[in-house]
Amino acid sequence: MARDGLEDSEWKVQRAALRVLARCLDPAEAFGGILTDGDVTDEAKAYLVEHMGMALRDPAARGQIAGKILELPDLDARHADILRIYRLRAGDRQAMIDMVERLDTLSSEMTQAVLISLNQFPEEAIGLRALEKVQGRLDRPSEVPGLSRAALTGLTERISHDGWSSYAIDPAGPHPSLEAWSIMFDRWIATNGLTKIERLRTLSGLLKHRPELIEAIRDIIFSAVDPDAPEWDEDQDGHQLRHGLDELRRMRVHVPIDLAEAFIRARRSNLHYAGVNVLEALATEAALDRLLALYKHMEPDRQSYMLGAIEVVASRLNITITEEHLERGSL
Repeated sequence: MARDGLEDSEWKVQRAALRVLARCLDPAEAFGGILTDGDVTDEAKAYLVEHMGMALRDPAARGQIAGKILELPDLDARHADILRIYRLRAGDRQAMIDMVERLDTLSSEMTQAVLISLNQFPEEAIGLRALEKVQGRLDRPSEVPGLSRAALTGLTERISHDGWSSYAIDPAGPHPSLEAWSIMFDRWIATNGLTKIERLRTLSGLLKHRPELIEAIRDIIFSAVDPDAPEWDEDQDGHQLRHGLDELRRMRVHVPIDLAEAFIRARRSNLHYAGVNVLEALATEAALDRLLALYKHMEPDRQSYMLGAIEVVASRLNITITEEHLERGSL
């Protein structure tokens, strides 16, 4: 029954299968049997190993079960590495050391999983060895944003309640090796061949540790005068551009009204919201006038969001907005 459920395309059925497996008298045997069964599809096995945290909530118990499964032959190499990640996140120091020793050859996916776990073991020797191994990697430019963000998170915060690719991030003291990693952060920042969005992701990921990077982020965001242009299509939902614009506001970098308008007119909703937020934060008569001018040309769902911003700015300026203002598109 559980095996059939894992094969199903409906996530609710897959979740139910996980709950059934969690109630087995010997979860290690149940999970391991599926992961080594040649008749079970690769997709079902991947779902099972990636979502073990939903069935086995306790990290310690999950780590113990992962260790038992790792004793079985014929495990897929990627699945085995995910099980090793569960082991190290449960506190298995030797599992961490073993994975660190492979950082120069691991896939980008597995490398990120190890790096984001560094503060599980706040030992300078482990951090320095990880740095040495990472320096020997030859990663594609597209992999740099994920690697740099994972490293900084693992060196400055601590993950908890972890699954495979979902976890909580908790405050933690800096890893003893943090300062030594500056040379690697410099290398990632200077990577050639990054697209604008990849560079924006890299810079945004390191901004907390390197506040001066806001200037480079500003240059990228200010160059997006037409956010619907093909060079920005990589940012499919507009999350990266919106995050960059939000960071400029957070660090009190003045954003030109014309750039805010370009974002408001953009086809991606995230960019529209970001642009509206800029004008709302400006809270000047010029910003209010621009919001009114754009309001009448927007679709109803966007008008609803803009109206909220118009009301906020008008209130701050002690101006009463009437239907006539909205219809005219000006004060």
